[in-house]
Amino acid sequence: MKGLLRFLINNKVIFAFLVIFSFFALFIPNFYSVNNILSVGKQIAVNGILAAGMTMVIITGGIDLSVGSMLALGGVFCATLFKAGFDPFLAIIITIGIGALTGSANGLVITKIGIPPFITTLATLSIVRGAALAIGGGKSVSGLGPVFAFIGRGELLGFPMPLVIMIVIFLVTGFTLSKTRYGVHLYAIGGGEDTSRVLGLKVNQIKILVYSINGALAALAAILQMSRLNSGQPLTGVSAELDAIAAVVVGGTSLNGGRGRIIGTVFGVAIIGMLTNGLILLNLSFYYQLAVKGLVILLAVGMSTERKKN
Repeated sequence: MKGLLRFLINNKVIFAFLVIFSFFALFIPNFYSVNNILSVGKQIAVNGILAAGMTMVIITGGIDLSVGSMLALGGVFCATLFKAGFDPFLAIIITIGIGALTGSANGLVITKIGIPPFITTLATLSIVRGAALAIGGGKSVSGLGPVFAFIGRGELLGFPMPLVIMIVIFLVTGFTLSKTRYGVHLYAIGGGEDTSRVLGLKVNQIKILVYSINGALAALAAILQMSRLNSGQPLTGVSAELDAIAAVVVGGTSLNGGRGRIIGTVFGVAIIGMLTNGLILLNLSFYYQLAVKGLVILLAVGMSTERKKN
């Protein structure tokens, strides 16, 4: 019992998850049913994939505010390619490549010109949203094929495909951060960029690559979003970057960089999704959902600051 208590104290995000889950399970009939859990898993897939990439970026001490707009651009761009006669798989590959290029552009501006990540990606947020509106002519691009429907609404062995894809992304990201030299370098840069340079790390190249990976994951999330909605919508993804950042911060990753684990992000994504699902089932309005999310983020940052002081 003492061991379990110590574990929960050292892993506050897991403790928070259990408390919130128990609260909703107590007051909402069938909240813990398999159908509802799978439904939540499908709903959080897009945010989960965004949060996986955001975790890597934030570990380096950076931030990317443009991923919400990438949801719009990726969806509209991929749908437009398909409507123009491109093979669905080729359209998906090109879209992910465009996401990677957009992320690389962010990384280049940040590392070569020296504009801070917050300002760079804030500008990209507007540029990418404008591109999405221009490509779609301000309208949704619909009429997608069965391949896209399967990606967003199909199942694999009884599990929703978006959930399966999210789990794969989490596993790959976790392996990269914990088992590869590149992951070690990301933590090193977040812990001290100047020191990393002295140690011989190619800081600029590493940072450009992490923003490129983040852009590619944002494009993948866009394809999932597009297939779920059965259309590419230029106005989708507004504030999606805030949900992704919230999940990462709630999961214990430091906004100062150098500290964080993908397992924390997993629980952070689950908490954000569970809050949304539970509050909807309790018939609370969208305004209260926003307020609760804000309070959770504030508490998470507060706990992170306290740990740092201690």
